[in-house]
Amino acid sequence: MVERSPHEAEIPLDELAVGGISKLVVTGGHNPVFDAVADVLEQRLGAQRAVVPGAGHSIPRAPGYGGTLVRFLESA
Repeated sequence: MVERSPHEAEIPLDELAVGGISKLVVTGGHNPVFDAVADVLEQRLGAQRAVVPGAGHSIPRAPGYGGTLVRFLESA
């Protein structure tokens, strides 16, 4: 692997929070650490939040993911 480690990421949350762009933060509800990070992103970005269980870390394969994404896009 040649990618940088995730702890090195500098995410511009303040810049991402502005701009009138709708945001959706999705987790699978299988890991409390991922859910805690998602909760912070929801709050800091003013995002909508969804938990779609059933596929672990592979969220797009979870039952109900497609419907969750469609509802978000239709509401944006």
